[in-house]
Amino acid sequence: MLSLCEVFVWRGRPLSDAADATASDPLHGRAVARLAAVALLYEAATLASRSLLLGAVAAGCGFSWGLLRIAGRSLWPAVLTHAAWDLTVVVVWPLA
Repeated sequence: MLSLCEVFVWRGRPLSDAADATASDPLHGRAVARLAAVALLYEAATLASRSLLLGAVAAGCGFSWGLLRIAGRSLWPAVLTHAAWDLTVVVVWPLA
């Protein structure tokens, strides 16, 4: 559920215009610029935890999930990969 909420907030509306505008070219310049901005904002929000590693991972994952959102023109690829990531980090390979 958390994955769904995060993807909706960070990649739903903020990237919907980029996803619509790039139906023929997923790597259009404006879409990539908006994607980078949203990924950096996502990173900044995670820096409240005072973990630089978490911030770096958040930026990379945020960019990847945003790219899935734009290229797939749907939230579901990002929701499913985010849920798989959460499951992996919490259950399969927990951080100490």
